[in-house]
Amino acid sequence: MHRQSFDGDDLQIIIDRWVEAAPAILVIEDLDWLLQRVNVSNFLNLIDGVEPKGGGLLLIATTNHPDKLDSAINNRPGRFDAVIEIPPPAEPQRLFFFRLHLQQMSDKFICDLARDCEGLSFAHLQEILRLSGLVAIAADRPQRSEEDIRIAWETVRANRAAADRGFPVKPDLAFGLGPLHAHRRVAR
Repeated sequence: MHRQSFDGDDLQIIIDRWVEAAPAILVIEDLDWLLQRVNVSNFLNLIDGVEPKGGGLLLIATTNHPDKLDSAINNRPGRFDAVIEIPPPAEPQRLFFFRLHLQQMSDKFICDLARDCEGLSFAHLQEILRLSGLVAIAADRPQRSEEDIRIAWETVRANRAAADRGFPVKPDLAFGLGPLHAHRRVAR
């Protein structure tokens, strides 16, 4: 289904398949996006009372913007029984993460990196590791360097800032590929 044309009929099809597949889990990522395309009342009508004969349905929804959700969604038991906030990791958690994964780096570098990654999620931290490894591979090196990690950190930070602004301009390259392409242009 094309994201731009998604509507209540599409959601009805998904919910029907979910119920037929019970026991099953339905994960709705970016619930706030969905509710821009499907009327809140329509959404609530579709999920209210949904229960297969044998039970076994679990609905999980995520959002980066719980403040944008209608209170009929996030403040009514029976629709979503539990709300779990997963905040960005605190500095001691980031430090542990980087010490675990960057054992070849100096402790000072790791401490600086953990401090500079304030507000980033674990997914962002993992992306820094992945992207820095790709930068090293593109440079034909068997290990990432501090510079590779800095490039990855700057890319992740810039992409997060663009996402926070709503990506006003479509990126020329997919997330994280800019440093690889820049390195290839220099290497040629």
